[in-house]
Amino acid sequence: MFRMKPQLDAFLRRAAFFVSATAAISASLIPHTTVDADIPPKVQSYELPFHVVVYFVVTLTAMVAFARRRRDSATRLDFLLAGALFGAVMEILQATLPGVGRTATLRDFFSNLLGAALAAAFVPSRWLPSRELHGETA
Repeated sequence: MFRMKPQLDAFLRRAAFFVSATAAISASLIPHTTVDADIPPKVQSYELPFHVVVYFVVTLTAMVAFARRRRDSATRLDFLLAGALFGAVMEILQATLPGVGRTATLRDFFSNLLGAALAAAFVPSRWLPSRELHGETA
């Protein structure tokens, strides 16, 4: 089986997270006028499943890139909370940044939370890097 050098593996994992987070931020902060003008209403009707998928991918790539503890439920909870915080910040920025003109909704926030929760619950442990933390072996 092909084994990647650890530095390259870590770089690619972090790059995947950077790309997914950048895509989520970009999609979240598209101005309201652009959304209405350029995205057909039929596509807009799939907004909530889109939120779930985006936050699933962001949380998955964050877990794969940055997990440092044992592969346990506390690690998964940390990433669930980080995904929820990221989603909350994106919703607040939508409502407060000038020029974006979008609204923050609880429905969107809970869709983001669902995506993060699904990733935290169902990402296989073998996908998570296992590293030492403060002298503990994972």
